Amino acid sequence: MIWRILKYTLAAAVLLVGVTVAYFSYKLYFTSPLDGAPPIKGVVKEHVFPMDDIEARYGINEDIKLSIYLPPQYDGDRKLPVIYLLDGDSLFEGTAGYLSAMIEENPNHAAILIGVGYGYLNPYLAEMGMGRWRDYAIPGDKEFNVNPNAPGFLAFLTQHLVPYIKSNYKVDDSRSALFGHSMGGDMAFFSFLSFQPQKVDNPFTHFVIADGGNEAHFVERYMPEFEQRLASYATPLNQTLHVYFIWGGEVGEEGALEHIESLYRWTENLNYPGVKGYRYFPAGLDHGATMRTMAVEGLNLLLSPERRADYEHSHSRKIVE
Repeated sequence: MIWRILKYTLAAAVLLVGVTVAYFSYKLYFTSPLDGAPPIKGVVKEHVFPMDDIEARYGINEDIKLSIYLPPQYDGDRKLPVIYLLDGDSLFEGTAGYLSAMIEENPNHAAILIGVGYGYLNPYLAEMGMGRWRDYAIPGDKEFNVNPNAPGFLAFLTQHLVPYIKSNYKVDDSRSALFGHSMGGDMAFFSFLSFQPQKVDNPFTHFVIADGGNEAHFVERYMPEFEQRLASYATPLNQTLHVYFIWGGEVGEEGALEHIESLYRWTENLNYPGVKGYRYFPAGLDHGATMRTMAVEGLNLLLSPERRADYEHSHSRKIVE
Protein backbone atom coordinates (compact mmCIF):
# COMPACT_ATOMS: atom_id res chain seq x y z
CA MET A 1 0.00 0.00 0.00
CA ILE A 2 2.79 2.38 0.99
CA TRP A 3 4.71 1.60 -2.20
CA ARG A 4 1.59 2.27 -4.27
CA ILE A 5 1.15 5.67 -2.57
CA LEU A 6 4.81 6.48 -3.14
CA LYS A 7 4.53 5.43 -6.79
CA TYR A 8 1.51 7.68 -7.39
CA THR A 9 3.14 10.53 -5.46
CA LEU A 10 6.26 10.21 -7.58
CA ALA A 11 4.19 10.08 -10.76
CA ALA A 12 2.28 13.20 -9.69
CA ALA A 13 5.55 15.00 -8.92
CA VAL A 14 7.00 14.08 -12.32
CA LEU A 15 3.80 15.24 -14.00
CA LEU A 16 3.90 18.54 -12.08
CA VAL A 17 7.52 19.14 -13.09
CA GLY A 18 6.68 18.32 -16.70
CA VAL A 19 3.72 20.70 -16.76
CA THR A 20 5.80 23.44 -15.14
CA VAL A 21 8.62 23.04 -17.67
CA ALA A 22 6.13 22.99 -20.53
CA TYR A 23 4.41 26.14 -19.23
CA PHE A 24 7.59 28.16 -18.87
CA SER A 25 8.91 26.87 -22.20
CA TYR A 26 5.69 28.07 -23.78
CA LYS A 27 6.01 31.43 -22.06
CA LEU A 28 9.62 31.74 -23.22
CA TYR A 29 9.29 30.61 -26.82
CA PHE A 30 5.72 31.29 -27.89
CA THR A 31 4.68 34.41 -26.00
CA SER A 32 6.09 37.89 -25.62
CA PRO A 33 5.89 40.58 -22.92
CA LEU A 34 4.16 42.59 -25.66
CA ASP A 35 1.17 40.23 -25.53
CA GLY A 36 -1.85 42.21 -24.41
CA ALA A 37 -0.89 45.33 -26.36
CA PRO A 38 -3.75 47.40 -27.84
CA PRO A 39 -5.26 46.13 -31.10
CA ILE A 40 -3.77 47.27 -34.37
CA LYS A 41 -5.76 49.96 -36.16
CA GLY A 42 -4.47 50.61 -39.63
CA VAL A 43 -3.16 48.51 -42.49
CA VAL A 44 -0.56 45.75 -42.21
CA LYS A 45 1.22 44.59 -45.34
CA GLU A 46 3.84 41.95 -45.85
CA HIS A 47 6.80 41.87 -48.19
CA VAL A 48 9.38 39.11 -48.61
CA PHE A 49 12.90 39.43 -49.97
CA PRO A 50 13.44 35.86 -51.25
CA MET A 51 16.77 34.32 -50.35
CA ASP A 52 17.59 33.76 -54.02
CA ASP A 53 17.22 37.48 -54.72
CA ILE A 54 19.51 38.60 -51.87
CA GLU A 55 23.09 39.10 -53.04
CA ALA A 56 25.56 36.65 -51.55
CA ARG A 57 27.79 39.49 -50.30
CA TYR A 58 25.20 40.27 -47.61
CA GLY A 59 25.77 36.86 -45.98
CA ILE A 60 22.05 36.13 -45.57
CA ASN A 61 21.01 32.60 -46.56
CA GLU A 62 17.27 32.75 -45.93
CA ASP A 63 14.26 34.89 -46.76
CA ILE A 64 13.83 38.27 -45.08
CA LYS A 65 10.20 39.00 -44.20
CA LEU A 66 8.89 42.52 -43.63
CA SER A 67 5.72 43.35 -41.72
CA ILE A 68 4.71 46.90 -42.65
CA TYR A 69 2.27 48.94 -40.56
CA LEU A 70 0.60 51.98 -42.16
CA PRO A 71 -1.56 54.24 -39.94
CA PRO A 72 -5.22 54.82 -40.80
CA GLN A 73 -4.57 58.29 -42.21
CA TYR A 74 -1.68 57.23 -44.44
CA ASP A 75 -2.36 58.56 -47.94
CA GLY A 76 1.04 58.37 -49.57
CA ASP A 77 1.47 62.16 -49.73
CA ARG A 78 2.50 63.14 -46.22
CA LYS A 79 5.99 62.08 -45.22
CA LEU A 80 5.97 60.09 -41.98
CA PRO A 81 8.68 58.98 -39.56
CA VAL A 82 9.70 55.36 -40.13
CA ILE A 83 10.69 52.82 -37.49
CA TYR A 84 12.71 49.73 -38.37
CA LEU A 85 12.09 47.12 -35.68
CA LEU A 86 14.50 44.21 -35.32
CA ASP A 87 13.14 40.83 -34.17
CA GLY A 88 10.00 41.73 -36.07
CA ASP A 89 8.81 38.11 -35.93
CA SER A 90 7.98 38.47 -32.24
CA LEU A 91 7.84 42.23 -31.58
CA PHE A 92 5.99 43.70 -34.56
CA GLU A 93 2.39 42.99 -33.57
CA GLY A 94 2.66 44.39 -30.05
CA THR A 95 4.68 47.44 -31.11
CA ALA A 96 2.18 48.17 -33.89
CA GLY A 97 -0.59 47.98 -31.28
CA TYR A 98 1.10 50.54 -29.03
CA LEU A 99 1.76 52.76 -32.02
CA SER A 100 -1.91 52.46 -33.06
CA ALA A 101 -3.06 53.59 -29.61
CA MET A 102 -0.62 56.48 -29.67
CA ILE A 103 -1.91 57.63 -33.08
CA GLU A 104 -5.52 57.26 -32.02
CA GLU A 105 -4.84 59.60 -29.11
CA ASN A 106 -2.99 62.09 -31.32
CA PRO A 107 -2.96 61.70 -35.14
CA ASN A 108 0.17 63.87 -35.27
CA HIS A 109 2.08 60.87 -33.92
CA ALA A 110 1.50 58.89 -37.11
CA ALA A 111 4.43 56.79 -38.27
CA ILE A 112 5.29 53.80 -40.44
CA LEU A 113 6.54 50.68 -38.65
CA ILE A 114 8.68 48.08 -40.42
CA GLY A 115 9.12 44.77 -38.61
CA VAL A 116 12.24 43.02 -39.92
CA GLY A 117 12.11 39.26 -39.48
CA TYR A 118 12.49 35.87 -41.10
CA GLY A 119 9.01 34.39 -40.86
CA TYR A 120 9.76 32.26 -37.79
CA LEU A 121 7.02 31.50 -35.30
CA ASN A 122 9.49 32.78 -32.75
CA PRO A 123 13.01 34.00 -33.64
CA TYR A 124 14.51 32.34 -30.56
CA LEU A 125 13.63 28.95 -32.04
CA ALA A 126 16.00 29.49 -34.97
CA GLU A 127 19.11 27.35 -35.03
CA MET A 128 22.42 28.96 -34.10
CA GLY A 129 23.90 30.58 -37.17
CA MET A 130 20.45 31.35 -38.59
CA GLY A 131 18.27 34.43 -38.44
CA ARG A 132 19.03 36.82 -35.59
CA TRP A 133 21.75 34.52 -34.19
CA ARG A 134 23.74 35.18 -37.36
CA ASP A 135 22.73 38.68 -38.45
CA TYR A 136 22.83 40.41 -35.04
CA ALA A 137 26.15 38.81 -34.01
CA ILE A 138 28.92 41.43 -33.91
CA PRO A 139 32.52 40.55 -34.87
CA GLY A 140 34.44 40.12 -31.64
CA ASP A 141 31.46 38.76 -29.70
CA LYS A 142 32.61 35.57 -27.99
CA GLU A 143 29.21 34.75 -26.46
CA PHE A 144 27.89 32.85 -29.49
CA ASN A 145 29.89 30.38 -31.53
CA VAL A 146 28.64 31.63 -34.88
CA ASN A 147 30.00 33.39 -37.92
CA PRO A 148 29.02 37.01 -37.10
CA ASN A 149 27.19 38.71 -39.94
CA ALA A 150 26.33 42.13 -38.46
CA PRO A 151 28.39 44.05 -41.07
CA GLY A 152 26.71 42.14 -43.92
CA PHE A 153 23.27 42.58 -42.42
CA LEU A 154 23.83 46.31 -41.88
CA ALA A 155 24.89 46.59 -45.51
CA PHE A 156 21.66 44.82 -46.51
CA LEU A 157 19.61 47.23 -44.39
CA THR A 158 21.43 50.27 -45.74
CA GLN A 159 21.76 49.33 -49.41
CA HIS A 160 18.70 47.16 -50.02
CA LEU A 161 15.92 47.25 -47.43
CA VAL A 162 15.86 50.97 -46.54
CA PRO A 163 16.00 52.07 -50.21
CA TYR A 164 13.09 49.72 -50.93
CA ILE A 165 11.01 51.37 -48.18
CA LYS A 166 11.97 54.87 -49.30
CA SER A 167 11.03 54.12 -52.89
CA ASN A 168 7.62 52.68 -51.98
CA TYR A 169 6.50 54.85 -49.05
CA LYS A 170 6.68 58.52 -48.13
CA VAL A 171 9.14 58.63 -45.23
CA ASP A 172 10.63 61.47 -43.21
CA ASP A 173 14.40 60.95 -43.28
CA SER A 174 14.89 63.26 -40.31
CA ARG A 175 13.13 60.73 -38.04
CA SER A 176 14.23 57.28 -39.15
CA ALA A 177 14.70 54.95 -36.20
CA LEU A 178 16.21 51.52 -35.56
CA PHE A 179 14.80 49.67 -32.53
CA GLY A 180 16.56 46.62 -31.11
CA HIS A 181 16.31 44.48 -27.96
CA SER A 182 19.03 42.19 -26.54
CA MET A 183 21.06 40.99 -29.56
CA GLY A 184 18.89 43.39 -31.55
CA GLY A 185 20.12 46.09 -29.17
CA ASP A 186 23.68 45.04 -30.00
CA MET A 187 22.81 45.42 -33.67
CA ALA A 188 21.23 48.84 -33.15
CA PHE A 189 24.31 50.11 -31.26
CA PHE A 190 26.62 48.61 -33.88
CA SER A 191 24.62 50.45 -36.56
CA PHE A 192 25.05 53.74 -34.69
CA LEU A 193 28.79 53.13 -34.23
CA SER A 194 29.10 52.38 -37.96
CA PHE A 195 27.78 55.85 -38.87
CA GLN A 196 29.82 57.44 -41.66
CA PRO A 197 29.80 61.26 -41.35
CA GLN A 198 30.74 61.83 -44.97
CA LYS A 199 27.72 59.91 -46.27
CA VAL A 200 24.53 61.81 -46.95
CA ASP A 201 22.34 58.72 -47.05
CA ASN A 202 22.95 57.20 -43.62
CA PRO A 203 19.76 55.22 -43.01
CA PHE A 204 18.93 56.03 -39.35
CA THR A 205 18.81 59.10 -37.13
CA HIS A 206 17.45 57.49 -33.93
CA PHE A 207 18.76 54.34 -32.26
CA VAL A 208 16.77 52.71 -29.46
CA ILE A 209 18.97 50.15 -27.68
CA ALA A 210 17.28 47.95 -25.08
CA ASP A 211 19.38 45.65 -22.89
CA GLY A 212 22.20 45.51 -25.43
CA GLY A 213 25.45 47.08 -26.54
CA ASN A 214 27.44 46.72 -23.32
CA GLU A 215 29.85 43.95 -24.30
CA ALA A 216 33.61 44.42 -24.14
CA HIS A 217 34.16 44.49 -27.91
CA PHE A 218 32.06 47.65 -28.19
CA VAL A 219 34.21 49.45 -25.60
CA GLU A 220 37.53 48.11 -26.86
CA ARG A 221 37.00 48.47 -30.61
CA TYR A 222 33.86 50.04 -32.02
CA MET A 223 33.44 53.02 -29.70
CA PRO A 224 37.07 54.21 -30.17
CA GLU A 225 36.73 53.75 -33.95
CA PHE A 226 33.58 55.87 -33.90
CA GLU A 227 35.33 58.62 -31.91
CA GLN A 228 38.20 58.65 -34.39
CA ARG A 229 35.83 58.98 -37.34
CA LEU A 230 34.02 61.91 -35.77
CA ALA A 231 37.28 63.59 -34.72
CA SER A 232 38.60 63.38 -38.28
CA TYR A 233 35.47 65.00 -39.69
CA ALA A 234 35.49 68.76 -39.18
CA THR A 235 32.08 69.58 -40.67
CA PRO A 236 29.09 69.32 -38.30
CA LEU A 237 26.66 66.51 -38.98
CA ASN A 238 23.78 67.45 -41.27
CA GLN A 239 21.28 66.03 -38.74
CA THR A 240 21.25 65.07 -35.09
CA LEU A 241 21.80 61.45 -34.06
CA HIS A 242 19.75 60.36 -31.05
CA VAL A 243 20.96 57.35 -29.03
CA TYR A 244 18.56 56.01 -26.43
CA PHE A 245 19.67 53.39 -23.89
CA ILE A 246 17.04 51.32 -22.05
CA TRP A 247 18.15 48.94 -19.33
CA GLY A 248 16.07 46.95 -16.89
CA GLY A 249 17.27 43.45 -16.17
CA GLU A 250 20.79 44.21 -14.94
CA VAL A 251 20.20 47.53 -13.18
CA GLY A 252 19.92 45.94 -9.76
CA GLU A 253 23.03 43.78 -10.07
CA GLU A 254 26.15 44.87 -8.22
CA GLY A 255 28.35 47.06 -10.39
CA ALA A 256 26.04 46.74 -13.38
CA LEU A 257 24.45 50.19 -13.16
CA GLU A 258 27.82 51.93 -13.22
CA HIS A 259 28.85 49.89 -16.25
CA ILE A 260 25.61 50.59 -18.13
CA GLU A 261 25.67 54.25 -17.13
CA SER A 262 29.12 54.53 -18.72
CA LEU A 263 27.57 53.88 -22.16
CA TYR A 264 25.33 56.90 -21.77
CA ARG A 265 28.14 58.98 -20.30
CA TRP A 266 30.26 58.13 -23.31
CA THR A 267 27.70 59.65 -25.68
CA GLU A 268 27.35 62.67 -23.38
CA ASN A 269 31.11 63.25 -23.30
CA LEU A 270 31.74 62.92 -27.02
CA ASN A 271 31.61 66.72 -27.21
CA TYR A 272 30.48 66.44 -30.78
CA PRO A 273 27.56 68.59 -31.95
CA GLY A 274 24.85 66.46 -33.41
CA VAL A 275 25.03 63.42 -31.09
CA LYS A 276 22.58 63.27 -28.19
CA GLY A 277 22.28 60.50 -25.64
CA TYR A 278 19.32 59.53 -23.46
CA ARG A 279 18.84 56.88 -20.82
CA TYR A 280 15.91 55.20 -19.13
CA PHE A 281 16.74 52.64 -16.44
CA PRO A 282 13.57 51.33 -14.79
CA ALA A 283 14.47 49.19 -11.81
CA GLY A 284 12.88 45.81 -11.28
CA LEU A 285 12.25 44.83 -14.90
CA ASP A 286 13.56 41.53 -16.18
CA HIS A 287 15.27 41.19 -19.53
CA GLY A 288 12.07 40.31 -21.38
CA ALA A 289 10.01 43.12 -19.87
CA THR A 290 12.25 45.76 -21.46
CA MET A 291 10.75 44.75 -24.82
CA ARG A 292 7.59 46.59 -23.79
CA THR A 293 9.62 49.51 -22.41
CA MET A 294 11.49 49.74 -25.69
CA ALA A 295 8.24 49.87 -27.64
CA VAL A 296 6.41 52.39 -25.46
CA GLU A 297 9.24 54.71 -24.42
CA GLY A 298 11.02 54.46 -27.76
CA LEU A 299 7.86 55.51 -29.60
CA ASN A 300 7.40 58.40 -27.17
CA LEU A 301 10.94 59.62 -27.71
CA LEU A 302 10.65 59.49 -31.47
CA LEU A 303 7.11 60.73 -32.02
CA SER A 304 5.88 62.79 -29.07
CA PRO A 305 7.27 66.34 -28.83
CA GLU A 306 5.88 66.58 -25.31
CA ARG A 307 7.66 63.47 -24.09
CA ARG A 308 10.79 64.28 -26.07
CA ALA A 309 10.91 67.67 -24.35
CA ASP A 310 10.73 65.84 -21.02
CA TYR A 311 13.81 63.84 -21.96
CA GLU A 312 15.67 66.77 -23.46
CA HIS A 313 14.97 69.08 -20.52
CA SER A 314 17.49 67.17 -18.41
CA HIS A 315 19.26 65.66 -21.43
CA SER A 316 18.12 62.24 -20.24
CA ARG A 317 15.68 60.40 -18.06
CA LYS A 318 16.73 57.94 -15.43
CA ILE A 319 14.57 55.95 -13.04
CA VAL A 320 16.26 53.65 -10.55
CA GLU A 321 14.62 52.52 -7.34
